[in-house]
Amino acid sequence: MDLVGTARVLDAVFPLVGPGSAAVCIASMAGHLMPLHPGVAALMADPLNPDLLDALDALPDRPAGTSAGAYSHAKRAVRALVARSAAAGGARGARLVSLSPGPLATPLGQLEYEQKTEMKM
Repeated sequence: MDLVGTARVLDAVFPLVGPGSAAVCIASMAGHLMPLHPGVAALMADPLNPDLLDALDALPDRPAGTSAGAYSHAKRAVRALVARSAAAGGARGARLVSLSPGPLATPLGQLEYEQKTEMKM
């Protein structure tokens, strides 16, 4: 999971953070596009909770039921994780940011673009 992996890396390296340190976490423009589901947001606020996936799966009206929905919510949660962690890093002289790139010119990106274009026709 994008979110859990990012949270684990940040958790592991934070003891090493000092003045001049910088961390860049990769989010996605997808994390800016999907409406926020309050139940998902509350659960993803604690990405290292061992019951996270079961709790997400148990949501009765979970919008993240598709891979695109799950990806969007995870990337939104990465942005929130970075925002919550930035102050603690800043207090130690470090910078913590997230980047939200848009579509990339890759074969998979081209295929996705073509599929979305076909669906609109």
